[in-house]
Amino acid sequence: MNPTHVRNPFAWASASADSTYVIELRHLAVITLIIGTLMALVLLYVLHERRNAQRALQHEIDLAISKTITLAGQPHVIFNSLTAIEELCDEDPSKARRIIADFSAYLRGNLSVFGNDQTVPLIDEVAFCKSYIKLEQLDPTETIHVDWRLEEQAFRIPPMSLQTVIEYMLLYGRTSKSGLHLTVSSWKERQYWYVQVMSDAPCTRLKDDRQAIIDLSNVRERMRMLCGGDLVVQRDADHAMLMLTIAQRTGQPNRTGYSEAARISSRV
Repeated sequence: MNPTHVRNPFAWASASADSTYVIELRHLAVITLIIGTLMALVLLYVLHERRNAQRALQHEIDLAISKTITLAGQPHVIFNSLTAIEELCDEDPSKARRIIADFSAYLRGNLSVFGNDQTVPLIDEVAFCKSYIKLEQLDPTETIHVDWRLEEQAFRIPPMSLQTVIEYMLLYGRTSKSGLHLTVSSWKERQYWYVQVMSDAPCTRLKDDRQAIIDLSNVRERMRMLCGGDLVVQRDADHAMLMLTIAQRTGQPNRTGYSEAARISSRV
């Protein structure tokens, strides 16, 4: 018999073993690829969250610095309050005590931005704003009327966001001898809450104030980051409107455009 025609009894077993080994290597490669992909996704997620946390911290720092500069640059509220308290201590002690209470609430509201809470209930922010407005009304040369139309209050907003809006409306809206009239409204429509401040003055000089631009930009960024919302600004020859929008589901982007904001503002 020709030895070349003799079959190797172990050839089939060897080929089968090689085939099994190749399949196992392929499986191992696929598993390794899946694990590597998952680890890369986890790493990207961690880096994304860290970047968001850093951005949030930076925004809070910017806001704190901004409000500190604003408070230092516009001390008339503090001076007017202390002067009124001093004058009323003998003339009308009960009224002096009320002013002290409003002044304390105002200072606490300013310090709230340094706290741990990124958002506060709207009802607390409104109480802070009312204390601030009462202090502004201590100036006998100023006449300020505020009409509160709050249909919805069961939601949260960043601290001092509404106060900042009202502050600049007062600062740049008091141009007429008859004083300034503000209408503050809140309501819910579709998937968003709205807080609108409407002035009967155009507030045209607002766009020229660098500090106002910085403060309102900080409010807009915090609204977007913490509430999935926005800050909409509109002005015409007779009125000014600043509106905060808050998504009912945190993180849901608000795509409310200026035309829709104008349509909604017509409700008030």
